[in-house]
Order: sequence, then C-alpha cells, then structure tokens
Amino acid sequence: MLLDREICALGGDTGVSLRLEEKISYNRTVSLLRFKLPREDQVLGVSMGQGVNLEGRGIHHPISGFDTLGYADFLVPESDPLG
Repeated sequence: MLLDREICALGGDTGVSLRLEEKISYNRTVSLLRFKLPREDQVLGVSMGQGVNLEGRGIHHPISGFDTLGYADFLVPESDPLG
C-alpha cells in the first residue's frame, strides 16, 4: 500500500522526501497521488510541464498549481491495472 510511505522527489542534484498523503483512484489505470510538502507554507516550485522524478515511480508532471501551498498532486498510471 502506498499510503504512509515517503517518496523522494529529485530535482537536479537535490532530493526531498515527500509523504504520500492521499491516493485517489480515478479508474483501473490512473490515480491521483497527493504528496505533503515538508512545510504547510511551502510550494513544490515546479511548473506544470516540468517533470519530477518520483523515486520508484519514474518521471511525472505535477497537476497542482505552481503556487499551491503545502502539497503537490501528480496524476500517475497504475503499474498493474488488474492488481
């Protein structure tokens, strides 16, 4: 299960550990993953269209706004849609 797991988001030579706060399954193949940022007043600082390497899940693009405080949302494919 992904909840209660921390994921490391990598940008260049830096990595930030992000806690998965919520997983919303839209269908068998796609889910929204919401990661809590280290501080409530923090932004991810990555624009839509820029990719973030979510360790173990590959490169994904945030769907939350650039100025969203405290969390970052990513729409990701399920690795095993039948599982």
